[in-house]
Amino acid sequence: MVWVLIKKIFAQSFTFIFQQVLLNYIQEIGRAGRDGELSQAISLFQPDDKYILETLLFADMITEEDVQNFEIGEFLAPDKQDVLTTLHSFYSIGALKQIFKQII
Repeated sequence: MVWVLIKKIFAQSFTFIFQQVLLNYIQEIGRAGRDGELSQAISLFQPDDKYILETLLFADMITEEDVQNFEIGEFLAPDKQDVLTTLHSFYSIGALKQIFKQII
């Protein structure tokens, strides 16, 4: 659950509990700036929340394997499918594979 406080002059979003899905987190912090005015998002967390941050960073990450599956028409999560469809309108499959090539 995220609590969002909106002030009249300067909108602020205070996040006390992180969402575990990046899209939900972005939606919550975006509420402060919906009117097009300046806003500020402040996220308060403690070291125990580190795993949530890592989940936000890597859970929806597009990989080279996702690009390969996109190329052959395999099922992808809808969000990944949408992102790759949009990117493919600008980049070739080869370029996408290079962009998302994992360096390990």
